[in-house]
Amino acid sequence: MSEGIRWRLGNRHRISFWFDNWIDNCNLVELLQEQVETLPQPFVKVAEFITPQRQWNVPKLCQVIQDQTIIQKIWGIDILLSNLEDTLCWGLDKSGEFTTKSATWLAHKIQPLKKRSWPHKWI
Repeated sequence: MSEGIRWRLGNRHRISFWFDNWIDNCNLVELLQEQVETLPQPFVKVAEFITPQRQWNVPKLCQVIQDQTIIQKIWGIDILLSNLEDTLCWGLDKSGEFTTKSATWLAHKIQPLKKRSWPHKWI
């Protein structure tokens, strides 16, 4: 039901660190293939991994995530300086806007980043 939808980071207080889609249009439980029972701090929010200076707390991330590739992806996510609320957006387009093209990619289970040509141009 939530395929294609992700959170856009605002104040980060509403986003579940483990269970909400906020990185790579996926949640961390799926990305890391973790079992819910083994999660450290299962109800932690994304905000708890951000310093008061609004930077990622990498040492704290490293305590709960062993995969350096995922930590690098998180580190690459910009942290807004404003206190806007977290918002939902379309996660399959960089703009966050819904497009029929990206919805078609999703419907056909095609990874648009891995496939360069659009096989359905005839539509």
